[in-house]
Amino acid sequence: MRNYRVVACALVVGTVLNMAACKPKPHAALSEQKSNQVRGVNPKAPDSPDEISCRVFVQRFYDWRVSLNVDMFCSNSLKGSRASQEAIDAQEEECRIASLYRHAEKLSPNKVLSRKLLHYQHREEAVQAKDVEDPGLDFDPYLNTQDPSPRFVVDDVRVNGNRCDAIVHGYDGGKQREEVMPELSKAGDGWVIENFHYKIDYNDGKPPQNDDLIHMIREYIGEVKQ
Repeated sequence: MRNYRVVACALVVGTVLNMAACKPKPHAALSEQKSNQVRGVNPKAPDSPDEISCRVFVQRFYDWRVSLNVDMFCSNSLKGSRASQEAIDAQEEECRIASLYRHAEKLSPNKVLSRKLLHYQHREEAVQAKDVEDPGLDFDPYLNTQDPSPRFVVDDVRVNGNRCDAIVHGYDGGKQREEVMPELSKAGDGWVIENFHYKIDYNDGKPPQNDDLIHMIREYIGEVKQ
């Protein structure tokens, strides 16, 4: 079994919490587009409706997931203690960021994760439950971390037919930390998350095989060999 990292916050599959609405990234200003044309650089085409809807959907999912950590970010006050001013300021910043997630739309993982992904997550939970000392996949597979950043942003989406790959990064104090790529498929007028990938080859345009959540679970439950 591969050596997974120790999780700081447990994976919650059935929780329904408030989550923040999000806006698609702004397009380049007209002056910037003209400047690009003068330099002979092709400006990025406006996002298609599918790219916009995929970006919004994934950002909503990550706003929900980060909202699960609100109490952890802001669980107690350091004021009046012997903590350094730097530690107090850091916690106040965490509380400020956490407050952004308090008045958001409700979301159920059962409606945003594919049946296949939920099936394997439930199998992983069943195996782990047989041994209390077994941590299972002991990291947060949605965030790809054991110590999550307070903010996760969809930095790019790539739509190909009925599939969308979203590039998501975690940010802490302006520094980029985590990277994860949810893989989605069309579900009626919306999207559903099929898998999470943890290594991304931007030049190849697709993630490498066997470094994704479903494969990790299949290894863990003994369905495939490492």
